[in-house]
Amino acid sequence: MRKIQLLLPILAAVLAQAPAHAQTVLPAEIHVDDETVPAGGTVQLKFSLTEPRPIMTGTQAFDWDTSAMDQLFGVSLYSPAGDAYGVARYSGGRFAVKHISPQGSFGTVVDYPVLTVTSHVRPDAQRGWQSRVILGADSIFTDAFGITAPYVEPKAGILTIGGTVYVHNVIPAGGTWPAGTMVRIIGNGFSPAMQLRTKFKTRSVKFVSSTEVDLVLDRTTQMDSQPITIRTPDGIRMTYYAYLRGVEPVKSSNVLVASAEPVFPLITLANATITQQSRGIQNAVDTALSIQNSNAQPVIVVLTASNALGPIVQKTVTLNYGDRITRELGEFFATALAAGTTVRLAASAPVQIVPFAADQTNGTLTPILAFPY
Repeated sequence: MRKIQLLLPILAAVLAQAPAHAQTVLPAEIHVDDETVPAGGTVQLKFSLTEPRPIMTGTQAFDWDTSAMDQLFGVSLYSPAGDAYGVARYSGGRFAVKHISPQGSFGTVVDYPVLTVTSHVRPDAQRGWQSRVILGADSIFTDAFGITAPYVEPKAGILTIGGTVYVHNVIPAGGTWPAGTMVRIIGNGFSPAMQLRTKFKTRSVKFVSSTEVDLVLDRTTQMDSQPITIRTPDGIRMTYYAYLRGVEPVKSSNVLVASAEPVFPLITLANATITQQSRGIQNAVDTALSIQNSNAQPVIVVLTASNALGPIVQKTVTLNYGDRITRELGEFFATALAAGTTVRLAASAPVQIVPFAADQTNGTLTPILAFPY
């Protein structure tokens, strides 16, 4: 995984240079692929831009059809620089993700979905049922000059309950892996007669069962955002974009923070600083941090909270491959942190991080910047 320094104050610098006479930005047109998935399966909704558009921040939201889908499995964002990250939440029949791209590379390519949302299809969903997936009016973005415009979706994507095949997960699906690594494709409806295509080179493809196909990498490969396409003998074609679906056995005790689905950047950091934000007029804005290990080996993460007088308290966390931990900053140390307190992260190998603010007054989750040190 690329070890580029992420989260520099590029966003603030660019916005500060925005010309006062900047023209209104046109809407960004989104296309949502149609999907056909059997009841009880896994669907990956794919949102793509129809033309390149450099985007710094934004929100994409839509009504979630609870008669078709009943669980959010994960979310991924794609940007060519690997800098895009965000935080998503599904609540009360509504899905929303807020994203940020400090280098402004999000939206600059159109041959990959900029957003994928992977979810579980209800086991009792009626075959033939069709669900419309269309962005809401609150779906907006901000460009490099700080001008805001809407995302628009001229034609709704359609989720149809039917078919026999789907991909549930790819393991490993994140990080960089050497030649000879076995990659497991987990799903259902697989058969020896189906065609399977990847952009990465493989030494072998082995049909294991109707629920698993194993591949062996032919060369060192970054698995993040890799498309895997299946075509069945009866002409059904589906594509799944790999992403690391991290595991967090113990959730935060902060209910709003626990409801967050962090969306990690591809860029990793071994050192970063996060600042405890002001808690707001109603003393209800929390600062949280999610950390995920995409390395094959365990990583030791040392967190140190400091104020103007120096270090206050320290916490060490060990994460195996695919582990993640999401906490309000004070939770890491079992103590409340005053506004302005800095938390330094030092990891034995670069990790993925998503810092975000959780507003208890309105239930919103917003990604914020962290800085290398």
